[in-house]
Order: sequence, then C-alpha cells, then structure tokens
Amino acid sequence: MIGMAPRLRIACLLLALAGVTACGKVNARTPGPSPALAVPTTEPRMVIPVSVEAPPPAAPAEPPGAPAAEIRDQAPPKPRPTGTAQTATPPATPPTEPPPQPPAVQTRTNVTEIERDARGLLDQAERGLRGVDRQTLSSDTRAQFDNAERFIRMAMGALEVRNFVYAYYCADKAATLARLLVKRAP
Repeated sequence: MIGMAPRLRIACLLLALAGVTACGKVNARTPGPSPALAVPTTEPRMVIPVSVEAPPPAAPAEPPGAPAAEIRDQAPPKPRPTGTAQTATPPATPPTEPPPQPPAVQTRTNVTEIERDARGLLDQAERGLRGVDRQTLSSDTRAQFDNAERFIRMAMGALEVRNFVYAYYCADKAATLARLLVKRAP
C-alpha cells in the first residue's frame, strides 16, 4: 500500500498538469465589429411652387370731417390681375352614377315563424335521440350523442330567454346530429 501512494501522487500530478495546460489553451473569441447597414436612398420630394398674392390694399380710413356722400360715390377698388391669363372655367364634370347598392340581406322578420321552426327542429331532434340507445354506441358516436343533447339543452335555454334565432341554430345542429346517429345506430 505504501508503494501505491507515490503512483497515486504521480497520477494526480499528471491530471492537474493536464488540467492546467487545458485551461491555458482556452481563448475567448469575441465577434468582430458588425458591418454597417446600407441605408437606402430616398426619392427626391416633389416640390410644388405656390404663388402667394399680396392682399389687396386696405380701404383708406375716413377722414374725420369727410361727408358720407363722398365716400358712397367712390368706386370700389378694381381687382388686380394675377399675371396669368387663365380665366377659363374648369371643365364640367359628368354626373357620376351613385354606387350600386349591396344586395339586401335575407332576414326573417317573422319571429313567430322562427320560433315555430326552432320548436319543430327541437322536437325532431328529441324524437331521433329517443330511438338511439346510448350504451350500444362506440366512444366517438357516444360523444356525438352527448353533443346533440347539449345542443338540445342550449336550444331550450335560448327559447326560454326568447332568443329564437340562436334557438333555431342549436335545434338545427341537434336535429342534424340526431339524424346521423339514427343512421349509424345498429
């Protein structure tokens, strides 16, 4: 055992020496400077010349002792020409036709008709589900059966709060699922 100790010391010394040399070789590399982005050139802006006319001179103030009749006899100041010879009126625009009206949305305004249809579909769905035995269905069709029952409950709730459009929607879904389940039932 005593002879083992020097070997163990040498092995530890070699491992430590290998670890020191490995640490000495690690150099952290930092990325170099990133290249500058090329900025796109902008198009020159359109400059529209604007001519500003000087306002017409203000009317002279009345002298304190001038009679009003003399002021009324004076002619109004004449407009000064602008320097352009364009005094033509702009071309008349043709009358534009009004845009076409979108087609009217087909809605049913007769609430009693919607309620009657919703109740009819609800009865049809309930009759269809009564003819199906839930226990004999597979897991997927059992989930559809549960969905149909849920739509029936939602339709009944909508009828109670007099939301006939939503009741019709839910009853239609329930009736459709019930028809499909009746076809699949063994």
